[in-house]
Amino acid sequence: MILALFLGWVLIAGMGDRPPAAAAEPPAADQLIEADLLYLTRDSDGHLAHGTKVLDALAQRHPDVRDEVLWRLSRTEKWLGDEASGKSEQLAHYERAEALAKEGIKANDRCVECHFWLGVAYGKIGILRGVLNSLFLVGPIETEMQTVLRLNPQHSGAHHVLGVVYRLIPWFAGGSLEKSIAELALAVRLNSFSTIHYVELARSYAAAGMKEKGLEILDELAQVTAPYDPTQAKTDRVQAAQLRQELTHS
Repeated sequence: MILALFLGWVLIAGMGDRPPAAAAEPPAADQLIEADLLYLTRDSDGHLAHGTKVLDALAQRHPDVRDEVLWRLSRTEKWLGDEASGKSEQLAHYERAEALAKEGIKANDRCVECHFWLGVAYGKIGILRGVLNSLFLVGPIETEMQTVLRLNPQHSGAHHVLGVVYRLIPWFAGGSLEKSIAELALAVRLNSFSTIHYVELARSYAAAGMKEKGLEILDELAQVTAPYDPTQAKTDRVQAAQLRQELTHS
């Protein structure tokens, strides 16, 4: 028995000298959540770049979630385009967002967010090039948003995009402030924590000459204390303040 105890002690002591086993890689779903959290805090130093690295590495190791990686990368490129200073740089990011979303659809044609971010990229490209020069993109944007809503009828973002498009395009291309307001009001109802919905709805009310309704919507935005996207909310609150000034003094 003494010999057995001694051998056991030697075995345990020997194990203590061994390097620890490599930590198991987190599941792909956990890494996607990590990337999403980094995106939501993308205004913090290094978070956006780190999130992109997480996604790039995940794409290499888990081809089964390729579509989930690609739409998130498309979302990042869209944000980088929004933040870019020059038109050529903006366009490069938006076109990259378009390409990534299309790749995601090739990987999975039922990927809701791939279709959504493709439509968003089309819209950003259209606005940058000028609405009248980009009317040919209206059909593709509507098609992508209709696909999103067919796959997920509760997708507030799709109603948001349609609402903005219907405000920006002329009547002969399908534009309508009534339709714009209806779509954006529905977006707010579906996701009352998304601050950007309120800003665009207020703009559509303003465009329709309904200043008081616009100001009411901005008041509702001010009551959102736990925004869906905290980083986006900072931009939205600045724009809301500017819009309030315009509506109050017009």
